[in-house]
Amino acid sequence: MKTKCGKCHSILLLNRESHPTGKDLIFQCPSCGSKNRLVDPLKIKNINDSSSYSQTENTVNNNLDSNIEKSSKSTIGWLVLHTENINPASFTIYKGKNIIGRLTNDNNVDIPIDNDLYLSRKHCFIESVNDNSDWKYFLVDNESTNGTYLNTKRLSSNDKIYLKDSDTIQVGRTKLVFKLKRNSETIDQATKTVINSDYEKTVIV
Repeated sequence: MKTKCGKCHSILLLNRESHPTGKDLIFQCPSCGSKNRLVDPLKIKNINDSSSYSQTENTVNNNLDSNIEKSSKSTIGWLVLHTENINPASFTIYKGKNIIGRLTNDNNVDIPIDNDLYLSRKHCFIESVNDNSDWKYFLVDNESTNGTYLNTKRLSSNDKIYLKDSDTIQVGRTKLVFKLKRNSETIDQATKTVINSDYEKTVIV
């Protein structure tokens, strides 16, 4: 069956047949690393008095790593992983503060990056600010060990640097391209645009 990650909206294929009936299915998204819960259709049946097991396709994924306040925020764009020899992945950026950091079991960040030992736990963050109805976006290094780079230039700790569409952010040895929703209407469009673009030079840390 097909479903979507509640955080990055990646399309996933799940094997429901091997999962016990009557229990929710908890799975981890291979793209962004977030945990999701797929509500068992029998629970929906009890609520709606429905007899169709096919409702599995329409059940709602609840992202366990996102609180209610975060999930209600508007999407401003995406970060698309664009590092040589690594499969592309996309992460949703919301209004407010979005923390980028290393993926671990006990590290609660908005953009979890896996398989990069050069990242700090809470490496940096992207923040959106409403300036007289004109939204602006900033990248801030969070006193990371190996620094944060914007288009190959290293940021000073705690400095707010203005972000624009298609900027490349490097954290550790991972490169992420910033795409605004107003320039790319969908996550698929943003990802395709980045995949077809040239790689930014990697700064050796």
